[in-house]
Amino acid sequence: MKNKKLIIVSIILLSLCTISLLAIMIWGILNPSLINVKFISLGQSDNLTLSKTYDNIFNEIKLDITNTDIEFKNSSDDKIKIDVYSEKEKPKINQKENTLNIEFDAQKCFGICLQKSPHLIIYIPKTFSKKLNVKNNNGDIEIAKTNGNINVKSTTGDITVNKASRINIETTYGDVLTENANVLTVKNTYGEVKASTINGYTSIKTTYGDIKINNIFLTDNSKLETKYGEITVEKLSNGKALGDTKWGEIKINNSSNLGNYTLTSVTKYGDINIG
Repeated sequence: MKNKKLIIVSIILLSLCTISLLAIMIWGILNPSLINVKFISLGQSDNLTLSKTYDNIFNEIKLDITNTDIEFKNSSDDKIKIDVYSEKEKPKINQKENTLNIEFDAQKCFGICLQKSPHLIIYIPKTFSKKLNVKNNNGDIEIAKTNGNINVKSTTGDITVNKASRINIETTYGDVLTENANVLTVKNTYGEVKASTINGYTSIKTTYGDIKINNIFLTDNSKLETKYGEITVEKLSNGKALGDTKWGEIKINNSSNLGNYTLTSVTKYGDINIG
């Protein structure tokens, strides 16, 4: 009798697990922009399907991309070069006045991926001082050093920006890493935000994730905010620090209270450390 009950309970539990897994897979298929799960993947494509070179005459490079990793590298000359690696798809590229537009809607992949995933490499000069406007619904983004202004809007994927004058990032799922910026604004929901150096102004807000900054020199009042995570600033210059947390400890070095501007750090569940 006991064995019979155990079998019945086991069948019920297995059935619930099966139903849950099917529900997750169906949800992922119907909402590909919210999840990028590849249980079996063949990796990135090494098939160069398109390569184009342009003169550095644009005021803006604008990308509207789906399901593709994007990488900006520094070119060895003063040219802009676009390399596309994919199995089949090719992007749409056009010039409109002083803007270079790149659109690429790659095939969605969920579960078993029977082909390699596409990726896009764009070479730009280190002296590029115009606008980079990047929209990517699914995929990692990495941007090399530039003197321009960068605007990134992403749904899923990690974002890395090495250097720019102004950086604005808005993402939902993924970590954010920046090296050097005069102005840094970030809105994130699920993921950490890490910055090496900020010389000016910053506004960083994430819901689930830590905020870590090595060095801030303030030229304007700034704010760091997370709901579930810690806030750490190793060095603060030309400003005083204010902290507010509901469940956590606040440690502020006395030397961080000198300057004309204020850095406000707020978290609900987590510690605040300003060195």
